[in-house]
Amino acid sequence: MGRMSDYYDAFEMSPVPNAGPDTVPPEPFRGIYAMPAFVTIPTTDLAASTDFWIRGLGFIELFSIPGGVVHLRRWAFQDVLLVPGQSVPEQTPAMSVSFSCVLSQVGSLVEACRALRPDSVDGPRDTPWNTRDVEVITPENARIILTAAKRFDPDSEEARSLAAVGITPPGAVAATMGSMHDVTATDGLTVGQVATRLGVTVRALHHWDDMALARPSLRTTAGYRLYTAGDLERLHRIVVYRETGLGLDRIRAILDDSTADVPGALRAQRTQVAERIDRLQQLNAGLDRMIDAHERGLLLTVEQQAALFGPQWNPDWPAQARQLYGDTPQWQQYAERSASRSPEEWRAIADTVADLDRALGDAVDAGVVPGSPEANQLVERHREVFTSSFFTLTRQMQVCLGRKYETDPEFAAHYDGIRAGLATWFRQSVDASARAHSIDPDTATWQ
Repeated sequence: MGRMSDYYDAFEMSPVPNAGPDTVPPEPFRGIYAMPAFVTIPTTDLAASTDFWIRGLGFIELFSIPGGVVHLRRWAFQDVLLVPGQSVPEQTPAMSVSFSCVLSQVGSLVEACRALRPDSVDGPRDTPWNTRDVEVITPENARIILTAAKRFDPDSEEARSLAAVGITPPGAVAATMGSMHDVTATDGLTVGQVATRLGVTVRALHHWDDMALARPSLRTTAGYRLYTAGDLERLHRIVVYRETGLGLDRIRAILDDSTADVPGALRAQRTQVAERIDRLQQLNAGLDRMIDAHERGLLLTVEQQAALFGPQWNPDWPAQARQLYGDTPQWQQYAERSASRSPEEWRAIADTVADLDRALGDAVDAGVVPGSPEANQLVERHREVFTSSFFTLTRQMQVCLGRKYETDPEFAAHYDGIRAGLATWFRQSVDASARAHSIDPDTATWQ
């Protein structure tokens, strides 16, 4: 049978840090993942159990469903679900659940658990597998083991016990060549160490290894990847070339072909980078306009607004609208449209709105009755003009606007200034059109 550590190197996947008295524990992990394993523990007092697991055992509450479940976590892959139960075991079961910690946490965890439940802690004690363990009995009568790895001593009894079952640490370098290898200060770096030095992911290093772009030259006796100084130099060049935007296949050609025109390739890449910078500058300018539009609404000067919308226009109206409606989807749609509009486009919108206002005034002069085909056609035209110019206006929203046009002093003054009584006529026409579409104007809301 092969050695246990011959099969798979998973040290980079684990959240457990390297062992030692000064090891700093990772922060509680709040991200979302598909849990490979978790523990479900029933409790008769969900609040008390949650308090003990958080204040005593150092877990955090990731989320909860009141009366249903509390999802607790310490590090990544240390997940516990507390659920309501009718009872808890009278005796503590022989089975236990273990969670890794670091040596510097052991004392504080023992103190915290004993402060909450004086008789709940047994230990700490050292084990033959080179850990320091604490046993805690929780309010649910669950047996929890907090286990902290100690610094590995290759000459210790624990090391000999582990070696006897085929477990060796990633560190004893065995050169892949038959002769002795001239080891330098940067030889023998693990995948995780190289990833940290270069600011890349372990996944990226594995991918480059798989595609033969950058393969580690050494292996430990257990088969772990180890990088030499020469490997690290090649990786540095890969990272630099990748930052310029070169693809991995192009990088491989540059590194492996001694006749490659490196300056020519870099000049071509520089041209592409310059083009990308120009596009990003344009994008940045567009984002600035969009931010301004969301904050101000109308990206026109006071003078431009007066020239486009006439002397009756109040330049404070956009700010007032932003204060009232800034958190609504309609304001967001209006702001994003406004960000891309030029003064000429606003002039076209102002002319379209003015034409509509004149048509509404002419309808009042002609005695058009609200609810008639002519009035309904004008109501529909108003909704289409509003939707194309500002934001999507539903029939219910139009009813709300019709009320505002009649009751708001500034709106009423604007419409009645076009024709006496126009504000009321328009509200009545919108209400009649809404009824024709099975909408009760009295109960219509902004939706």
